[in-house]
Amino acid sequence: MGSPIPGSIAEISLQYSDQLILKHVPQNKYIFYARCGYDIVIMYDHSNITSTQVLEYAITIHTDLQFKPTPETNVSINFLDLLLHRTNHGLTAEVYRKHTSTDTTIHHDSNRPIEHNLAAYRFLPNRIHQLPLTPPYKQKEWNKIQHNAKANAFPHALLVKLNAQVSQNPALSSTKDSPTTATTTPKAWLTLYLHDTKNHHFFRAFRTNNTIHNALHNRPRNTNILAQSGIYQLKCHTRNLSYIGQTNH
Repeated sequence: MGSPIPGSIAEISLQYSDQLILKHVPQNKYIFYARCGYDIVIMYDHSNITSTQVLEYAITIHTDLQFKPTPETNVSINFLDLLLHRTNHGLTAEVYRKHTSTDTTIHHDSNRPIEHNLAAYRFLPNRIHQLPLTPPYKQKEWNKIQHNAKANAFPHALLVKLNAQVSQNPALSSTKDSPTTATTTPKAWLTLYLHDTKNHHFFRAFRTNNTIHNALHNRPRNTNILAQSGIYQLKCHTRNLSYIGQTNH
């Protein structure tokens, strides 16, 4: 499985970069900053700073790191599985899906344990109640879940039961809708994807030969008939008789 140390070291380094970004940025230029893994979302005051200046400053944090910016489009921007909308009354959020996403899950009639289907359709209602979605977006997402369940023959009664069980979870009782407090500060969103462009000359420490390619690879057959496994037949041409036996291989 490998050592967990590299991931911890990478997270420590990124947290240090977060401190540098937040420490040296002039006050009131970054309204909001958050990072999850290598994805960063920033809300900034576009009357004091531009997206180009944000990117230029981020590049100076570490010379071996490169950022790919994605500005907001039509006052909306996606971050992880959220699609954030900026309105005059605050922020709203809905579940984000890529254009290539499909409604395919494990078909209910397939020869699979029922726990696999339950896990898939328990996750979707759980996400509705965990994310800060407004009631219209919650209903929109619930309609999509019902559509997916119908397309994969998942029982609607069981889906409603799962949703009821998730909604009664005490851990989700503190989840509230997204804030709608109005503000006059001109804001803009920007997401940055962080990736390392430096070659660190890492080498694979171990590699197994027990792979599917080796197992299915066509190996040269043994041309010696007597050395092969199977049933053989010896025919006597004098008396026109045959003897059938099995090899020892």
